[in-house]
Amino acid sequence: MFSKSFFSISLILVLLLGMPGGVITSPASRSVSAMPAGLLQAVLETTVQPLDASYVEQKVTASDGAVGDLFGISVALSGDTALVGVMSDDVGANADQGSAYVFTRSGSICSQQQKLTASDGVAGDQFGYSVALAGDTALVGSYGDDVGGNADQGSAYVFTRSGTAWSQQTKLTASDGAANDGFGLSVALSGDTALMGAYGDDVGGNADQGSAYVFTRTGTTWSQQAKLTAPDGAAGDTFGTSAALSDDTALVGANHAAVGGNSNQGSAYVFTRSGTTWNQQTKLTASDGSAYDNFGFSVALSVNTALVGAQDDTVGANNEQGSAYVFTRSGTTWSQQTKLTAADGSEYNDFGSSVALSGETAFVGVLKDPVGGNAYQGSAYVFTRSGVTWSLQAKLTASDGAAGDLFGRSVALSGDTALVGAYRNDVGSNDDQGSAYFYQLQQTFADVPADHWAFTWIDRLYAAGITSGCSTNPILYCPEQSVTRAQMAKFLEKGINGSAYTPPAGTGTVFVDVPLSYWAVDWIEKLYADGITSGCILSPLSYCPDDPVTRAQMAKFLLKAEHGASYTPPDAGDSTGFGDVSTSHWAAAWIKQLALEGITSGCGGGNYCPDDSVTRAQMAKFLVLTFNLP
Repeated sequence: MFSKSFFSISLILVLLLGMPGGVITSPASRSVSAMPAGLLQAVLETTVQPLDASYVEQKVTASDGAVGDLFGISVALSGDTALVGVMSDDVGANADQGSAYVFTRSGSICSQQQKLTASDGVAGDQFGYSVALAGDTALVGSYGDDVGGNADQGSAYVFTRSGTAWSQQTKLTASDGAANDGFGLSVALSGDTALMGAYGDDVGGNADQGSAYVFTRTGTTWSQQAKLTAPDGAAGDTFGTSAALSDDTALVGANHAAVGGNSNQGSAYVFTRSGTTWNQQTKLTASDGSAYDNFGFSVALSVNTALVGAQDDTVGANNEQGSAYVFTRSGTTWSQQTKLTAADGSEYNDFGSSVALSGETAFVGVLKDPVGGNAYQGSAYVFTRSGVTWSLQAKLTASDGAAGDLFGRSVALSGDTALVGAYRNDVGSNDDQGSAYFYQLQQTFADVPADHWAFTWIDRLYAAGITSGCSTNPILYCPEQSVTRAQMAKFLEKGINGSAYTPPAGTGTVFVDVPLSYWAVDWIEKLYADGITSGCILSPLSYCPDDPVTRAQMAKFLLKAEHGASYTPPDAGDSTGFGDVSTSHWAAAWIKQLALEGITSGCGGGNYCPDDSVTRAQMAKFLVLTFNLP
């Protein structure tokens, strides 16, 4: 067992994200500015004291941590699960074999679930230098792994979770791997697709040009789908130093690539998949780039937005202060949207040493930022986007930070949760054992407290931009109100098309009860045009916009939105799995399929309650699961 502590959080501006907690060996808290003291939570006793801005920090360490482990060299988040890499952990007698730790959140408490190690690990593998996470699948890079007789060829390991237990599913290696490729220095994961960078791969006659490999999973079997290289690559580019993945789009950093006559300016490449074929879509470079910027040292990707760190960029007169660039895609064209820098930055901060994206939020690590008098303590900056404008929301520093912690070497975001690695943090008397810090938003909506059963689901829906609540002043969500058919139309269209989507203007002539003046006319008519609804009455054609959505209707709405208008679920067979839904019920097949996909488990007692109306709280969970929102 291990102790847990909450801490207060150092804020420059008001933070619009957050997360849960973990482990520390010596609890500490402090007051920051006008905020009250932090929260202390021990194993046997809990004291809860809200923070002024409703944000808390929780620090986690390995239950069996030791000197020099470097816990926090890498971090990843997916929903209520976190993964922390520990590249220098000694496993048994194997020095620096490496490991990774899984933490899970229950309510506001985060606890260690399992420690992951390679089944065939040996000394020097550096398993855990990179990590990625998607639902119940974890991917861990081991770039120092010797494969066959090839020293440091590198590999990556896939683990899957069943219940609360994680097991190794497979080990991935490059089909054409060679010594010193460093396969697994970077890893990324999206659904059943994995991406691994091999920054030291020799391509043709170009030493260390670098490459990246795509693997896909069918059932439980993984196979190599493609090898990605830069068409204009050159020796020493180290393509594959960083990697990110979002559905059928991959982003790979080449931080040492020369751009024009600028040595080591760096670049990043976007690839897209059509069927099973990957092609380069574009090459990203900074509009104001210069030699030795290290652009591409870190990358992140979220749908049509890319974030690229340039940790050695000179900003003003500050050498190597660092920056990060935001690019957006329209159609197949990418363009630079903005450049992010720290307003209080200084020389050699390495702003951009790590980056993360989630919806309209960007997170940038600054591992060498001096905090107070602490050299290289490190920090992380939160930026949010409104329209096309990005603004600083907060600067995060560890409440117990010290010189040399290198807080910000790794960062991760998932919905309203943030995770920061401080891999050089001393824990107790253990130098460089390392730690990681979780930040959790306690309350976005005034009527959805942190202990509400749907708190996480509602905040994830909000973070994904699918809802802004039911009231703006104060900000309310109305969790117990029923979802109307009009609201459902907007929820579904945003889930299908993204948070920024605006439907075509309505006509007011499709449904007799949805005139042009009705607030949701555009959304309702678009839902009809998409074939997801045919209305509630056929003659005269009506939509019943203010009627509540029943749980039976919801099943059909969600599955058509997920799979397309022509989708028809398999027959319900001999049983729907619910005691109150017979196989003759009009929605039997839809309800059974919704359960089979894990989107619902019913209303309790083996029932589904098909005629009950769906509350806005329930709908938040259904939408997050249906559209796999972060």
